[in-house]
Amino acid sequence: MSKGGHEMMTIIGIDVGKAKLDCLWLKDPATGKVKTKVFANTPDGRLALMGWTEQQTPVALNAVHFMMGATGVYHEALAYTLYRAGAKVSVVDPAQGRDDAKGLGSRTRTDKKDSWVLARLGATQGTRLWQPEPDEVRKLAPPRPH
Repeated sequence: MSKGGHEMMTIIGIDVGKAKLDCLWLKDPATGKVKTKVFANTPDGRLALMGWTEQQTPVALNAVHFMMGATGVYHEALAYTLYRAGAKVSVVDPAQGRDDAKGLGSRTRTDKKDSWVLARLGATQGTRLWQPEPDEVRKLAPPRPH
């Protein structure tokens, strides 16, 4: 359900690093208008990201599609946090992001550019939604940092 009556796809691309989350909301895919913000990749930073999203976007958190790159273990805590909050989450293979960046004419790589590429990927192609592993599988896996 939208806050202001708009029914539009709200996409936020996130370049996930060990220490920070470079976020880019693609406000208007047609004009390329964006809003960016950087958060710490910590529990408090993830909560701040969700608060910023709810303040900035015209929709509730469960109507937002977060696109992030698979970055070793660094994206996992964010993916779980957003999923548990009811948001749509896609985790993209980094090679797919690089290929899409080349297709969009982008040769340089920066965290902001990577988050833009991920948001554009969600807006133009969409991706499969991420699902957490079943608890039985997670219990068998070695512990991961959160």
